[in-house]
Amino acid sequence: KAVDSSLASKSVGDKVVVTAAMANTGNLSQEMFRVGGIFKIGSKMIDNGFAFINIDKSRTLLGIDGNIHEIALKFKDINDSGDLTIDFWNKYSKNGNEAIGWRDLIPQISAMFGMLKYQKVIMCTIIFSIVGLLIMNTLFMSLYERMYEFGVLRAIGTKPINLASMIVLEACVLAAISIIIGVILGFSFSYYYSVHGLNLSGTEFGGATFTEPLYAVMQVSQYFLNPMYVFIFSIVAAIYPAFYAARLTPAKAMKRSM
Repeated sequence: KAVDSSLASKSVGDKVVVTAAMANTGNLSQEMFRVGGIFKIGSKMIDNGFAFINIDKSRTLLGIDGNIHEIALKFKDINDSGDLTIDFWNKYSKNGNEAIGWRDLIPQISAMFGMLKYQKVIMCTIIFSIVGLLIMNTLFMSLYERMYEFGVLRAIGTKPINLASMIVLEACVLAAISIIIGVILGFSFSYYYSVHGLNLSGTEFGGATFTEPLYAVMQVSQYFLNPMYVFIFSIVAAIYPAFYAARLTPAKAMKRSM
């Protein structure tokens, strides 16, 4: 029986004529089938262009009696399926056969994975830069609000390095509080989606359709490396406000506070 959804007007019981070129001779071959059921995977390419028929009928249609046109394999190690350097591909690409992995079958997804690392670096750089600018802006606002106090501190003999250290310390405290809150929220959301998953059923990307939820993968490094980068960016962002505070003179600071 044929299962086909190539035309919206087709329904169960309708007749469908399939024309194909024979594998060896190239001659056209035709068979008539009756629709036994209609499937919907979610991918327009598959739903509109694929039909399942009996394997013996397909062999007759393609003129490959007793032979097989295609075999799909599942590797024990999922990483091997995308590794183009293993000997498997060359070993079985002989005698007219061709062994290819998913990277060749769906190059769009392969390209996406190839760019994922660079996208992550770019995204993190943008986010950390925004965080740094926000911290710098916060420190300058705090500095201008306490300009008189800084002038008094300079007047009673506080060293410029001490004022600069105070600004940097404030940045460290802000970063530490933000990191703690961010780690708690990030862990909560990541844990939720690692258990329940993100349902993208029916979403199509690169010719492939998501049929199962996407689950978040929790790694210990992401709760240490990213917070460390945020902390470093915060200290770097505090350098300019700290340098500005260190250069203040008592008269200049008190004049601006009036």
